[in-house]
Amino acid sequence: MPTTRQINFIQSLATERGSEALRVAIANAAGRPTALQNLTSREASAVIERLLVAPRTDRSAAPAARQDGEAMPAPSTGTRAGRMLLAGGIEATVTLADGRHATVSIRTRKRSGRGWTNAALGEQDSRTNVSILGQRIGWVTVDADGRVLLTLRTRRQEYVTAVTAVFEYAAGLPTPGERVQEASRCGRCFRTLTDPVSIDRGIGPECYGRDTGSQHIAAERRAAGQDVRPEPAAPRTSLSAMARFVETNRAYNEAERAVREEASMHAAFAQAEQAAERAAYEREMQEERAAQATTRRVDSSATDVARARDLIAEALDSYFGEPELSFALNIFDQLAAR
Repeated sequence: MPTTRQINFIQSLATERGSEALRVAIANAAGRPTALQNLTSREASAVIERLLVAPRTDRSAAPAARQDGEAMPAPSTGTRAGRMLLAGGIEATVTLADGRHATVSIRTRKRSGRGWTNAALGEQDSRTNVSILGQRIGWVTVDADGRVLLTLRTRRQEYVTAVTAVFEYAAGLPTPGERVQEASRCGRCFRTLTDPVSIDRGIGPECYGRDTGSQHIAAERRAAGQDVRPEPAAPRTSLSAMARFVETNRAYNEAERAVREEASMHAAFAQAEQAAERAAYEREMQEERAAQATTRRVDSSATDVARARDLIAEALDSYFGEPELSFALNIFDQLAAR
């Protein structure tokens, strides 16, 4: 029988996904149409997994969000980005027409034992999340006709534009208003690059050393006709040149620290999300084990009582008649029922 927590969670998901999605999830999990209360705890967990990947139908939660299940161009196997997206995930930086940029992460995963594993887009029991800055802003589903449906829950139009541009880019369509760059890795430390300037250069800001890696500061300095690299150290006899060099390096170190802090924030978001998922799964397994242990204790207790009754009946049958034996067993049954 499902736990109270499972029933409440399923009812909450059914409110968002609709009664038809709940009916289909129960039938698939149990192998038959049945009521929610008739499921086992394991079948209820399977229903939860199926409802989590089902598209939502409740649009009142975010009035300004895009419509649920908006069809996107299908990823093309003829493009590198399309093959990555179909295989399970892509990370790309989109530079908008006004110069702002956003790094979009689209990843498909499914349950595997107590954790998660990568999965292909549209694979059964998988979920595809869309994230920016480590925060989930939507999800992707694939319907029975093979259409790729995107649902976003964000009020920031630049995020909507960036995510749409990634799908168009993966489909091999032109994106004249935006520039899409697939995330690459630094040529020195092999860490992922997400800043447009770093992707073009092929080396991250920390490894490059003398370049900020920030498109905004670099663009402003180039527009002013200035070199984006710090001045080389002057001879020790020139104190003013040395002072300028120290001040320039201080400014660039501050810019690099900001990049490191942003990367640390992204990692913290991801770790917190994984920890929450692991904790929820552990609580669910503990509840299931406790329910199974209780069932075993009840069954064992009933077996012990029945065996004790048989032993008493066998012992008394040799010395007493039927009335005394019935009287003794009746007293035993009353005591055992308490």
